[in-house]
Amino acid sequence: MTETNYSQGPWSLRDLYSGLEAPEIQADMQALESKVQAFEALRPGLSPKMTDQDLAAALRAYDALLRLLSRLDGFADLLFAQDTQDARIQAFRARVQQLVAEVDNRTLFFQLWWKALEDGTAERLSTAAGDFRYWLEALRLEKPYTLSE
Repeated sequence: MTETNYSQGPWSLRDLYSGLEAPEIQADMQALESKVQAFEALRPGLSPKMTDQDLAAALRAYDALLRLLSRLDGFADLLFAQDTQDARIQAFRARVQQLVAEVDNRTLFFQLWWKALEDGTAERLSTAAGDFRYWLEALRLEKPYTLSE
């Protein structure tokens, strides 16, 4: 058996962003705000009578904004793990953590609406949820422990 020596070096986060000053970060933050606003606009249409297609569209919109938020949050956390003493990284991470909290608060209505549905309605709607069905079912398990908005 051949022995291989590996040298450990810093990881590359270039698959996420080219660096802390990357213009794509600000662009993604602006895109995230647009996605959250579009998702918030769906709130009046949430009802037990909504169509399967409308629920599927809402789930895709929610997924898209959470994926973008996760990219920003993951980048901030990984940067911080690389250098916990850098004040710029600390500030960026705090900014992203604040953004995560704001997005969670602004989109909480959807999870609360889903949990408040009657069981039959939730079952009917979840048939069109595709890959999101498990997540919706898991949310329903939290129903007895959920506080109001």
